[in-house]
Amino acid sequence: MFEIKSRSGQIAVDDEEYRDKIRRWLGNDEQLYKSVYNQSVTSVFNKYIREEALFNPLRGKRPISKPKISDLE
Repeated sequence: MFEIKSRSGQIAVDDEEYRDKIRRWLGNDEQLYKSVYNQSVTSVFNKYIREEALFNPLRGKRPISKPKISDLE
């Protein structure tokens, strides 16, 4: 019923400004920063309804922006 695949890949970030931004996103955690360059993605495909979900552990570490409070509140 399900097809599960796991893939790994390497990413190159050449722009120093973007590297600094990534570090800030990850709270200057050096271990998380190193994991940016070698990521794994797991895909789960439902063969019957033809839907797919992708899971990347690093995405769970990304920052969540706080909602802006409207002027009405």
